[in-house]
Amino acid sequence: MNTTQQRRSFPLCFSFMNLTPCIIRGCALLLVAALFAGAGAHGQTTSSPHQFVITGASVDYANNVLVVVVANQGSGTPTITLGGTVLVLDSAPAPAGILRAKLPVSWTPGTFGLTIAYGTAATGSASLDVTLGNTGPVGPQGPKGDSGATGPVGPQGPQGVQGEKGDNGAQGPQGLIGPMGLQGLKGDKGDAGEQGLQGIAGPKGETGATGAIGPQGAQGIQGPKGDQGDPGPQGPQGLKGDKGDKGDTGATGAQGLQGPKGDTGATGPKGDPGSQGPAGATGPQGPQGGTGATGPQGPAGPQGPQGAAGASISVSRLATQRWYDANQIVAEYAVGRNPHPVAFDGKYIWAGTSDNTVVKLDPGTGAILATLPVGNSPWVMIFDGTHIWVANAANQPGGNCVTKILASTATVTATYPVGRTPEGLAYDGKYLWVANYDDNSVYKLDPASGTVVNAISGFYTPHGLAYDGASIWVCNQYAATVTRISATTDTVTGTFNVSGNPIIPVFDGAYVWTMNMNGTITKVQPATGAILGTYTIGVGSQQWAIFDGSNLLISGTAARTVSKVSPSNGAVVGTYVLPQYTAGICFDGVNIWVASPSGSTVMKF
Repeated sequence: MNTTQQRRSFPLCFSFMNLTPCIIRGCALLLVAALFAGAGAHGQTTSSPHQFVITGASVDYANNVLVVVVANQGSGTPTITLGGTVLVLDSAPAPAGILRAKLPVSWTPGTFGLTIAYGTAATGSASLDVTLGNTGPVGPQGPKGDSGATGPVGPQGPQGVQGEKGDNGAQGPQGLIGPMGLQGLKGDKGDAGEQGLQGIAGPKGETGATGAIGPQGAQGIQGPKGDQGDPGPQGPQGLKGDKGDKGDTGATGAQGLQGPKGDTGATGPKGDPGSQGPAGATGPQGPQGGTGATGPQGPAGPQGPQGAAGASISVSRLATQRWYDANQIVAEYAVGRNPHPVAFDGKYIWAGTSDNTVVKLDPGTGAILATLPVGNSPWVMIFDGTHIWVANAANQPGGNCVTKILASTATVTATYPVGRTPEGLAYDGKYLWVANYDDNSVYKLDPASGTVVNAISGFYTPHGLAYDGASIWVCNQYAATVTRISATTDTVTGTFNVSGNPIIPVFDGAYVWTMNMNGTITKVQPATGAILGTYTIGVGSQQWAIFDGSNLLISGTAARTVSKVSPSNGAVVGTYVLPQYTAGICFDGVNIWVASPSGSTVMKF
């Protein structure tokens, strides 16, 4: 076989038994394989030593991945085909000699051929029979394969720490100077011990008798300088002294790096398949899948009975959405003396009365669900998404405070002192703002604690407040101005002249409107403070107003009407005539609610 060809194709046979339910439920499975590597069928090896072969295979059930062990791996990206289906290579990194491919989610039980190909021409083949099923008992262990070759020795570790130095021995007495003997042969060099401390010098020996002058010998080791004597012959060098004691062994150095792993030994023969173990317990139910696509529309139901004849609706009413003529029949519910403010919390209606109470009403029946005592003269109310806030405006005992009510339980949870005569409230999503009419100030409160975060001065008779998503707007009633405050920095960013003593500001999602005491309303551009127009409503003093999502709804204490005004041009597009004088106003998404001080009621239409 030509081993230089680049295409290497190997059929690999798998027998899958009940693979689909086991993969889906995550059961523990066992892969038992018999492998015959080479180009011949079922173990008849005809390949060369460098032919690409398969040496083992297994399944990574945790990731549903086929793992194939190969030798003489080709270059480039292999194509792995199982039963005619090209498998997607697993993206997880694998070492050399390992190929990983994702198995399909489900298989029909059977036998499948596996082909691994590089390039364009086949150079060898191998087959593998795999039985896949529930885990059985482990078969007997095959004989141990030959050990792989020992890896190269790792580099030497660093030198150990030097041991402690031994104590110096006591110095012996100095012997008499003998004649110098012949120079001995040089001994083997001993191991280097640690250097000891220098010994104490012995006493100087007595000067020897002067010898006869002889021939000059080899130079000896220099000794300590003695008294000058007559030159005598120099003897040969003395014998080498005894070897000193060896120093303590240093600490063992750190272990060197592990050498590379040796080649894996040959795979032992396949053991007999174990009997099938009992089925595992059913796994927990998986998470619920996403909502399916909407089914086709069902057939139309039978036609219902004809309703009672009603008043005809004109085309012009449909075109202009002019429904207010049909709302002249008013429901009135008694709430207490002289009510002024009203508010809606998304489910219930709230009203404040001159009995210094706040009542909670069922909007469907008008039934009073709770009556709560508050401060002196509740004048304005707002809802912050959780709490109803009430400004108690009397500048006397029991007033000059705000009351906090948990709307869901109708419970008064706190009362916080503020400035004199609080007549305006606004909420910016984090802080509560209060306009103090007689203190000419605006307070910024922490709603959780009632702490005054900032007290801003410089206003004149501040009355109503509004929030436009970035700024707080303040109507200075007798200065005929409106002031803009940054809700984040608490700084005044502009004061703009309006006409007719503004009372209440309202934001319609695009513009700020002021309700003025001379029967007019003014439209203001929030970004620049430019006055875009002043429009006459004609019902006297305007005290309360809201935006219902489409139009401004305005009520006043000097009228028995509610005016519906288009925010596009300030035109009055409808007027609701009511049986009582009007005050505070709110909208519940379907009905308009207005407080009637003269009737001690709230009216719904």
